Amino acid sequence: MKVFRELAVFGVALIAIFAGSYAIEQYSSLSDPIKVLYFWSGWLSFGSLVLGLIAGRWGRALGHCALVFAILHLGIFVYFDFAFAWDLMVIEIFQKKYIFWGLLSFVGMLILGYFSFGGRFYRILFWLVLICIGSALLHIVQIQKVLSWEYWAVILACFAIIAFKLKKRAFGH
Repeated sequence: MKVFRELAVFGVALIAIFAGSYAIEQYSSLSDPIKVLYFWSGWLSFGSLVLGLIAGRWGRALGHCALVFAILHLGIFVYFDFAFAWDLMVIEIFQKKYIFWGLLSFVGMLILGYFSFGGRFYRILFWLVLICIGSALLHIVQIQKVLSWEYWAVILACFAIIAFKLKKRAFGH
């Protein structure tokens, strides 16, 4: 029953967020609402994923949030940018390496979501979380032409969090 309830909340959240994004895209006065939706859905997914790594008992819920925003992020790519033109999407994936890193992170988050909703999160999946964070960070960094100090701060913070988690895991503290 718990899994059904979690999946229902997950589905409702995903539908509501995608509907809101659709409304923003259709009715927004922003000059480029797709760019705004890309930016915020990507950062909310990445932030939820990183915070889920350090949030203790809230980590699972933040992981689910990361997956919702990642699905939204990919949905923007598939629906708003390409209108389900799969052939054009494949060409874009092979032309732009940062899309590959984003897809790698997404696939990893799908696997993590499968085990999380299944109620079995094995210790080895910790490494998949790190792979997802690393590939998402590569996705973000490769999109930028020049890295501002804010991006460098995010990179350093991620390395510090990962180093802390690895140290904690190695020494059992």
